Amino acid sequence: MMRLIPHAFCMIALFASSQAPAMSLISRANCGNNESITWDWTQQTYPEIGASSHHVWNGVEPDNHTIFDVRMGDNAAKAIDWGEGMGSPGGPFWTVSGLHRWTDEFGVTFYGDSFAIGCNL
Repeated sequence: MMRLIPHAFCMIALFASSQAPAMSLISRANCGNNESITWDWTQQTYPEIGASSHHVWNGVEPDNHTIFDVRMGDNAAKAIDWGEGMGSPGGPFWTVSGLHRWTDEFGVTFYGDSFAIGCNL
């Protein structure tokens, strides 16, 4: 009986870890686009998945804006400002702060964040 309990525990832990999402929380700045992306690279879909991307020009808070993307039944949310990150080398630049969230099939919501001043490729 004592040997059965550790084996059962290991099987439960293995099953639980195999169900964990493979979530990528990404922000990129000054790379053609400014963007924040929440993405499960295993293609698992979620009842709700979202990303918001806050963009600040040259560190000046009044020159800022936020992009949102929320999806239902998808594996990715992409808050992208297309073409905005075409800055000049050595010149003023954008900073990007991303907030990410996703809700699993049990209704549990997870949160994460990301930050970028470069391409992060």
